[in-house]
Amino acid sequence: APALLELYPRGRGERSTPMLYDTLELLRPGNEVDLHADLSARTGLEIVRVEVQRFDMLRDAAEIVIFYPMPRG
Repeated sequence: APALLELYPRGRGERSTPMLYDTLELLRPGNEVDLHADLSARTGLEIVRVEVQRFDMLRDAAEIVIFYPMPRG
């Protein structure tokens, strides 16, 4: 089952993007704030939540889905 890391309540108006993430230590419990900060710095998006789809130990990475607010306008 996918792990769910959430900082804000779910709501409408979210977009999502799947990505390969290589900083596995930030996916550990307790690192949610640092994970969101790292993803925001890398993508320039306000990350609302992250779902971990699967770990790929051969590539030392994880397949994740990031969720962020839809642009207003």
